[in-house]
Amino acid sequence: MDSTEDLISQPSESPESDPSDEETNGAMKLMIGDSEVPVQWEDNESVEALKELVTEAPVTIQMSMYGGFEQVGSLETSLPRNDVQITTQAGDVVLYSGNNN
Repeated sequence: MDSTEDLISQPSESPESDPSDEETNGAMKLMIGDSEVPVQWEDNESVEALKELVTEAPVTIQMSMYGGFEQVGSLETSLPRNDVQITTQAGDVVLYSGNNN
């Protein structure tokens, strides 16, 4: 598969939701195709800006293979950067250049 489409959105609020459930209350969700993917979101300015962005509408990112081992895609807007050196591993989603992940 050469490309995938990822969707990041706020979960819809339902009357059955338990407001004390910290796992889902106000949390963003990542969808790859029709599958929800568990994500441990960082606590930083970039994630807060993304949360604000998805309150307006879900964000869809068209992803394509890069280098044979990772996928890249562009956001339609820039987010604040929190540049720190990290060691990534399989499954990590990383923002770089403020508008790519």
